[in-house]
Amino acid sequence: MNGLSVRVIETAEAVIVQLEGEAGITAADGLQLPLQRLTVKRPAVVVFDMAELTFVASLFLGLLVNFRRGLIKHGTKVQLAGVRPNVLDVLRTTRLEELFEFVAAAPAPVSPAPAS
Repeated sequence: MNGLSVRVIETAEAVIVQLEGEAGITAADGLQLPLQRLTVKRPAVVVFDMAELTFVASLFLGLLVNFRRGLIKHGTKVQLAGVRPNVLDVLRTTRLEELFEFVAAAPAPVSPAPAS
């Protein structure tokens, strides 16, 4: 996959931002609007599901840091889930792993009950 796919899922536990593909320089445009919308909502927990994220660029990392900064003052917890080793290496190199809480996996979205 070339580019970044962003999917926002609201659950009872958290807002999950599923990221798939490559978060290169051009990916910032596709991520900025969903992050702005979440900043306005001020959810209690935002989990970035990075299990399918294969690459991150510095512009993407800057967006994550600014997003966290905008919400942390309102008590929002920002977590990174399922981070691949190569992405984790970048976060460690840039010392951003100190800013974020890491979890093994994002909470599973609950499927609606089948109609009777």
